[in-house]
Amino acid sequence: MGKSKFFAECTNHHTFSLDHVVAIKRYDRYSVHDRTKKIGNIIEIALLAGGKKEDLVVWFGLDEEKERDVEYRRLSKALTKNNS
Repeated sequence: MGKSKFFAECTNHHTFSLDHVVAIKRYDRYSVHDRTKKIGNIIEIALLAGGKKEDLVVWFGLDEEKERDVEYRRLSKALTKNNS
């Protein structure tokens, strides 16, 4: 394996090695009190390093679903390139 590739997500709150990503998902987040009230758009990134699992959450606002989807595609593409 070559040098580890790192990914900085769009909000610049998290930078992580693509080699440690074990799962990614995107979803809509709803209020725990009112399941019909959407409160945000989410990307969740599961990392596994040194035997420890860590979940990173990237929040997008209510009107930022397209931005979330663009960021999800960017991460997916980076993972594909890293694994090829």
